[in-house]
Amino acid sequence: MTIKNRIGHVLQKKTKKNYQYQQQYPAFDIPTSLYQIIHVNKHTTTETMEKLINDARNCNEFTFDTEGEKSTKQLTLIQIQTIPQQLPFFVILVELAHLPPIHSLIHLQIK
Repeated sequence: MTIKNRIGHVLQKKTKKNYQYQQQYPAFDIPTSLYQIIHVNKHTTTETMEKLINDARNCNEFTFDTEGEKSTKQLTLIQIQTIPQQLPFFVILVELAHLPPIHSLIHLQIK
């Protein structure tokens, strides 16, 4: 069996297994009333950043995830989820390619 055939066989098995899981387990669904998605970029207001900063100060736990551009190996997105004592929680999407100028107040707040 060639490498190409082995890879195809493995992908078929994984696809079948994923389908079985989808049939066996319901999708994980969080009501939108429990969270808010906030995009952080050059259009983010200082008021929004102040809200996020205050929320972050009151949180003890966070999750972080990053996404990158495979071809350039550049980091493109940072996702931060706050885990507060009381809901709602925030999913903060920091869009690195669309940040404000480095010397602006909003950039300083983001840092």
